[in-house]
Amino acid sequence: MVNGIRRAELLFRQQILKIKKILFLISISLFINCNCFAQGNYSTSAIQIFNAGVAYHKQHNFELAEQKYSQALKVQPDFVEAKKNLSVIYYTKAWENLSAHRCSDSIAYAQKALSDGYSKAECYHVMMNCYKENNDYENIILIGNKLKELTPNDAAVLDNLALAYLKTHQDEKARKMYYEVLLINPKDNVAQQNLKYISYVRNEQFLNNSVNNLPVVPHAPVALYRLIKPSGGITKNTVEKTKYILDLIWNEPNGQMLLQQVQDNKIPINITQGAVTANAQQQKKTNTLMLYGFIPIFSYDTASNSVNIAFNYISDFYNPNIDPRRRIYDLQVFIHEFGHAYMFSKTPGHKDAIEEELGVSMLGYNSAYKIITGQYLTREQAIEYSVSVLQSLLSDSHRDLPVHNGFNNEIQYYGIRLPYPEIYSNLPQMYKKLLYEGKVSPVPNFYVYGK
Repeated sequence: MVNGIRRAELLFRQQILKIKKILFLISISLFINCNCFAQGNYSTSAIQIFNAGVAYHKQHNFELAEQKYSQALKVQPDFVEAKKNLSVIYYTKAWENLSAHRCSDSIAYAQKALSDGYSKAECYHVMMNCYKENNDYENIILIGNKLKELTPNDAAVLDNLALAYLKTHQDEKARKMYYEVLLINPKDNVAQQNLKYISYVRNEQFLNNSVNNLPVVPHAPVALYRLIKPSGGITKNTVEKTKYILDLIWNEPNGQMLLQQVQDNKIPINITQGAVTANAQQQKKTNTLMLYGFIPIFSYDTASNSVNIAFNYISDFYNPNIDPRRRIYDLQVFIHEFGHAYMFSKTPGHKDAIEEELGVSMLGYNSAYKIITGQYLTREQAIEYSVSVLQSLLSDSHRDLPVHNGFNNEIQYYGIRLPYPEIYSNLPQMYKKLLYEGKVSPVPNFYVYGK
């Protein structure tokens, strides 16, 4: 979240400087240069005391001026000019105390100025700055809404209100306030960033709720369950959890196509102990037919495929204390590796590439989001995830892979739906942007595409 308080503090300091420059003008602007009132309305003694106050006021002796105005009001309670001049002094003291970080005194003087008729908006501004300094968000909201009624187009007020709502977990109200800020100033960076933050939080809550309330789905074929091969130490409970993950994937169209290929080709799904790893492997073997047991007469190649998933991905997927995005990633890992196995079984001698690694990841995220949330990735999400995945690929051993292998066209030819493939089809362009931004180091296999 962008710290909106920093900008508010800057505005506050600027306002302090401005106030200091004009306080003197304000202090002498009300009834201190002449007797502007009808003297017949007030007693002679009240007027004399008031005039003494005016004299002290002109000399900037605000303490004695305050005393005289207060005395005049005791003698003549309806002395309007005395009350107005007194409100100016109280407002001045409110700002002086605020600039000295004496917030309780500042609020007290602002309230006195308000009760004596000084501008509501100005007094509320003093109070709001005091409440901000004390992180008193409840009172910021209280005063901020009063200010909003008086100055509906004041972006600073709306900013303060929005931040207070955000700090008190009233995200929807904060979101509305920031939209109002952007109507006034469309380039307001704090409002833009905090709106993104609010969207992120709302999405996190949605994802967390979705992943903790997974749907009941029809079972995958028993023949698919039989392909689960647990290594030593893998419990029956882990195997049952793996079956449910297969159920989830089977009930998503792309996922079912991948698993159907796994089933048809009897590709084992190995659940392993040890380090957190996941991969799809293709092992080639040369077979030779021997005549009489010792004369070679014919040779042929065979390949066996397998999918290997460490049990950590399974346990983490079911862990409610783990970030929901991580749990979606755990499900994505399964689909990712099934995507590789699908290509191995479809194309003899298939070779991996960065294009495929990115493609099966996007396929995995798209299907995982659909399974968890009921919705496929949006275009914006596809952009975000594809850039993030490519940056990750170019930061580990995958960077040594060839760039292209025709994966995008081939898998779509087979009927598998990729999410917005046009976004991440131009790998050289994506790479150049990441390189320019300093997010990856140079990758040799991209050199053929120019600098």
